[in-house]
Formats: sequence, structure tokens, C-alpha cells
Amino acid sequence: MTARRHSLSEQMAAAAARAQAALTTARVNRVLALLSDQTLAAVAVEQSGAQGEVVIESVDSPFVWDDERVQARVAELRQEGLEVEPRRMEASHAGMAFESWGIRVRF
Repeated sequence: MTARRHSLSEQMAAAAARAQAALTTARVNRVLALLSDQTLAAVAVEQSGAQGEVVIESVDSPFVWDDERVQARVAELRQEGLEVEPRRMEASHAGMAFESWGIRVRF
């Protein structure tokens, strides 16, 4: 019985690890999509009054900013002369304060 519990515990831990890895990959992919050349160009046009800076809302960025795939893309953008960083944003609505995250891109 103990061996069976141990095996079930291992299976549950492995399933949780797979789920976490899948969630991280999905978050990384969403951030990378926001940092794609096409998205950055579209946001720059959309925020035409940005004066050299755009902010893209991203709830995923604080969770995966240090991921090597995200950092590799940030390094590519820096080589192209862009400054990219995560940014905490605050807003208030009806007397309540809200916090969200975004990615600030300076060009």
C-alpha cells in the first residue's frame, strides 16, 4: 500500500510539473507574440501620440520576464536600439485602485 501511495504521489507531482511547464510555455509565447516586430509596429501606429514610447498591457510579463526565451528576444530588441522593460501600472476606477502589468518599449 505504501508503494502504491508513493507511486500515486509521483504521478500527481509529475502531472503538476507538466501543467506548470505548459502554463509557463503559454505565458512565454504570449509575451513573445507581444514583442514580435509586427505587434510592436502595430502598437506604435495605434499609440501614434506615444512620442518614442509605447506600453503594451501584459498580465503574463511579470511571471516569465526572466525566462531565457523572453530575455533572448529582449536582447535582440536592444541590439536594434529599443529599450524594453516590464512596467507595473496602476489605475483607479470608481474609487478603487487596480494594478496591472505592461511592457514599456522605448524607441
